[in-house]
Amino acid sequence: MNRLFEKTMLLCFLMFFSCQQDEMLYSCDPEVDEYIKSNLSDIQTMSRDAFLKIERDLQPSIFHAFNPEQKQLVWLEKFQDMLSLKLTDKERDHIELLIQYINENKLYFEEPEIYEDDIAIFAYKWTQYAENVLMWNKETIYSIVYDPSTVIQDSQSKLIIPEENLHIMKIGISSGRLKTRTEQDPPPSVKCSCNTGANDCGTTGLMTCKKWDCIAVYGCGFLFQAVCNGGCYRNDL
Repeated sequence: MNRLFEKTMLLCFLMFFSCQQDEMLYSCDPEVDEYIKSNLSDIQTMSRDAFLKIERDLQPSIFHAFNPEQKQLVWLEKFQDMLSLKLTDKERDHIELLIQYINENKLYFEEPEIYEDDIAIFAYKWTQYAENVLMWNKETIYSIVYDPSTVIQDSQSKLIIPEENLHIMKIGISSGRLKTRTEQDPPPSVKCSCNTGANDCGTTGLMTCKKWDCIAVYGCGFLFQAVCNGGCYRNDL
């Protein structure tokens, strides 16, 4: 009887675990969610270079499907590259603070919902210092911590994302083809691809993160560690 009970409990556990796996959600958009589930093995071996070629609206959902090491590496490689730029000592220290934060807080990338308050406190302090001491404007801050793209310096030493990186590739989910767009001519956004409390809809001022009734999927905002609760839409639509 005991062995039968043990086998029954084991079967129930396996069935429950299987159901939990099946219910894993990567995006509130059913089409995007299905795409990720169908390509999960490729996504979880994706390099940062490949990730950066994905259309910006889809990056949060792809990022959510990454393993914690991938999530860390996406940002670590960006900030390590930034150390080769001509930064002041204070600017360099502030970028190194991000590297230290990422290296020391793997759990923040595994379960951001549990550490939401700690993440928000660090993000606030880091941003306030960037604005008030380093005098970085919102566009510069966006380029550094809200977009994983590579940052360069322009002729005035301003930290920017190269214009050519705005002409990024879009996954043609239905057709299987790749399409291109620019931030100046964006399509309606994927639902639940931004955080309404953060400036993560680009720097042109054309886009606004509008609230959606989203299921709590993390991959937006500061270092993609905030919940995605809105969609980026043209202000004139």
